[in-house]
Amino acid sequence: MLNISEKLHSNKTFQENLRPATLCRNLIILDLLLILFSPALSNLIEIIIFSLFLFSLKLRRKFLDNYNQPLFRASILFIIIIICSSFWSIAPINTALQELWGWRKILLLPISLALFQKIEDKERAINALLFFSIFACFLSYLSISEIFLSEKAGIMLRHHAFQGMVFSIIVIIFVKKLLFSYAALNYKKKIIYTFFSIIFAINVLVGIGRSGYLILAVMMVMLLINYLRESKYEHKKKISIFVLCLVSISLILTTQVRERIALGIDEIKSAYYLENDGNTSMGLRVNTILKTSQVIKENMLFGVGNGGFETAIRNLNQTEDQRKIIFHDPHNQYLKIWAEFGLIGLSSFIYLLISAFKQKKMANEYSYYKYNFKLLGLIVLIGWIFTSIFSSHFSTFSEGRFIYLWIGIMLAFKEE
Repeated sequence: MLNISEKLHSNKTFQENLRPATLCRNLIILDLLLILFSPALSNLIEIIIFSLFLFSLKLRRKFLDNYNQPLFRASILFIIIIICSSFWSIAPINTALQELWGWRKILLLPISLALFQKIEDKERAINALLFFSIFACFLSYLSISEIFLSEKAGIMLRHHAFQGMVFSIIVIIFVKKLLFSYAALNYKKKIIYTFFSIIFAINVLVGIGRSGYLILAVMMVMLLINYLRESKYEHKKKISIFVLCLVSISLILTTQVRERIALGIDEIKSAYYLENDGNTSMGLRVNTILKTSQVIKENMLFGVGNGGFETAIRNLNQTEDQRKIIFHDPHNQYLKIWAEFGLIGLSSFIYLLISAFKQKKMANEYSYYKYNFKLLGLIVLIGWIFTSIFSSHFSTFSEGRFIYLWIGIMLAFKEE
């Protein structure tokens, strides 16, 4: 009798997993992991997700039923502007269409908002990311040892900057568990969460990714501000905040971090004062930003169109040596959007960011001690907003996909 019951339950679970909505949720969680290391597999999973929505009437209805979410409406508006800008792009038609296809990543945002409206689904996504990241972090430390020395020692994810950003998020998740759930945690969990917070933070700060340093500092500050605001136990919490701040400052001021930041500042100064050809990591950023400002002045309202940035830069008056340097990206997300989509597109993008803060908390999220999903979503978004001053992290392959999936999963809600 028990075996029959188990078989029925197993069949029910199997059938549930084959339902379009459940299948899509699982594929989105899988995509969240695949973008960390495999663009090819990530693209394959996304095509399956889009196909399911295209051919399933139930999924399309579920998608459209979420118009009440501010972030959903804002993302659809931004998608429409991207599509329209392809028609007035100064780039060749094949380039404009290629760029339009590249922007398909933003569709993951409204899709995630439609599917991740239950606490258990959000928690599954976070746990999957935690387990995979712990495995990647272990391999990262192993790869810089004599046991397994690789060419890119310590880099297990797609590149050093992205690894620093993702591992910084893991630090925040564990630190948040310690701060907000300290009284509810047993001694074993306190030790485990502290241990993982430290090893992930060390991995970020001994790396060479400046984006990792910045996003870790920004997210930690935002977490502490929120923690202080919700504090109920004055003395213990003030002491813990002081200790946490002290540890954070100590980590941020490590030799590796200071050297990388100092190098970046020197490269910016050299490029700005024309002391070299600007052919350095930060020097190229300065040169590109100066050229991008010229493009924006000439195309203030509508921009040069989707995919037109490189063409616009080539059309500027430049020396022969300058023309040899190909500028694909101004390394500033806001300037790139302004240059390609104009003030209309930039306004729409800023509206999208603001809309994230207008998302409602789920009704039972206040009493759920493990995670505050809206807080985690917004803290990571704020980190991305800051790093995108120096890179285009909302439009690059890995960083763009990750943030749209993350805020879609964390900020999704359902009206009760």
